[in-house]
Amino acid sequence: MSPQSSGPLGTPFFGVPNGPFCVSDALTDYVEVLAQQTISEQARAGGSFAPARQVAETAGSLERLVAFTGRAVHAGAWKN
Repeated sequence: MSPQSSGPLGTPFFGVPNGPFCVSDALTDYVEVLAQQTISEQARAGGSFAPARQVAETAGSLERLVAFTGRAVHAGAWKN
């Protein structure tokens, strides 16, 4: 995912023009739990979110969160 990618409502996920984006594992783990409670199959079927994507078992917390939302995960794009 590039820094210009849009979130579910068409808003940017973040605005870092170049380089890795750093976020704590604790924060992304927390948000992933909220996403799992919030993003239903109905929301995916309605087009708000694509199906969850597969990530490597070694994927970081942010990569897992991005994959769960149905976005493409580009390994190494973020630093946890």
